[in-house]
Parts: sequence; C-alpha cells; structure tokens
Amino acid sequence: RPARRAAKPSPAPLQPAKSPSPLDFMEITPSLAVRDVSRSRAFYQRLGFHVVTQLPPSGPPEWLRLQRDRVALLVWNQVIAAPEILTAIGQARGAGNAVRITVADVDRLAREFVDNGVHLHHRPETMPGGEREFSVLDPDGFVLE
Repeated sequence: RPARRAAKPSPAPLQPAKSPSPLDFMEITPSLAVRDVSRSRAFYQRLGFHVVTQLPPSGPPEWLRLQRDRVALLVWNQVIAAPEILTAIGQARGAGNAVRITVADVDRLAREFVDNGVHLHHRPETMPGGEREFSVLDPDGFVLE
C-alpha cells in the first residue's frame, strides 16, 4: 500500500491591491531655498538629476523640480520666500539638515560623482551600523548623503 501524502493546504485567495488611503504618504520631496537657482541646477545635473519643471518656463529659473530615477528635489530662489522663512534661512542655511538618498552601490555612485567633477565632502565609509555612506555639499551648504 503506497504511503499517503499530506494534502497541501490550498493557497490563500489573491487579495485585490489595496487602494491608497487619502492619508497614505506617497513621497517626500525636499524643498531647498537657494541663492542661485542656475548654479544649483548645474550642480544637481552633475549629480545626474534632470529638470522636470522650470518656472518661469523660459529665462532665468526661479523654481525647479529635479529628478533622478525615483528621487525628486525642489530648488527655488530664496528671495521669493516669506519674510519669516528668509529669517530662518539666514540663521541656519543647511545646518542640521541632510537629504539622505538610498542607492544600491554607494561606492559606484561616489566614483560617478567624482568623475563628473563633484567634490566629496566625506568619502565612502562603513558606518557603525554596517551601512556605507558618503556625502556631498551643494552650493548652498545642503548635505546630500
């Protein structure tokens, strides 16, 4: 008499994809007030970002949406800020703030940046938690890690 095999449990029925709730976070996009939007555009283009939106559409830019893969940044001229924001900008430009971007190969990205003429603020290193990271400073002192 052949041995009986245990019956496999039937797979759970497929559930329809959950629709996002109106309160689900969809993305986070850093918004950086800068002194010179054109200079910042050139810097971020060396990091591999491209301009998605520019305002005004022609002439010197006052506001940009930049994108590289799934990461977006907003860069805008600080002179269009409200007075209280200008005061805060003047007190702490970039201080204590960092834009952290996760990539698969930190060392390869660092080499790409150096090849594109970008100065590394900190060279790639392994942190105590085991992750690899490096950083660059943008022209206004914002840290990208």
